[in-house]
Amino acid sequence: MRWYDVFAHTYDAQLEALYRPYRPAAFDALRLAPGQTVLDLACGTGQNFDGLAERLGPAGRVVGLDASEGMLKKARARADRLGLEAALVHADATAAAYPPVDAVLATLAFTALPDPDAAFARALDALRPGGRFVLLDVHAERRRFQTWLVEKIARADLNRRPWTLLEAALDDVSRTDLNAPAKTFGGTLYVAAGTKRAL
Repeated sequence: MRWYDVFAHTYDAQLEALYRPYRPAAFDALRLAPGQTVLDLACGTGQNFDGLAERLGPAGRVVGLDASEGMLKKARARADRLGLEAALVHADATAAAYPPVDAVLATLAFTALPDPDAAFARALDALRPGGRFVLLDVHAERRRFQTWLVEKIARADLNRRPWTLLEAALDDVSRTDLNAPAKTFGGTLYVAAGTKRAL
């Protein structure tokens, strides 16, 4: 994750304005109630924190996991500015120990994580029955120069289809393609969501 430690210095300036208009679709899909706890998987610099704080209220809590210390340093500063209760965990997503959570949000994560299947299984174990698991990510059905560029910068694979992980394990799974220009994002920006089955 050394590259992401370096990337953390310019990450917000390069990407925050680009993705901000599309994040509310993922927040809405979480169906949060005030006071709940959300796992922000591969939370990066905490760009989701503002929207999560609005929906969770002062009693809510975010567990932010990232493998980059540089990203988490920025995320801690953002959480402190917002007055958001956030437990930030520096760990590999396949080996992290999570507390029970009411929802999981993974933004631009499963196209970049080295072992998405194991990371999904670990996060799903922490999700309470009835909780929502939401992805905001990019899929390149048709490859173009921007696809290659995004993959190089983000160390990602936009050919992956991580919503199939949700389809295999969750109920009420949906995928919605967002009205975002593929030439900007390297592919189709989408939100996928599902609900963990009751025991």
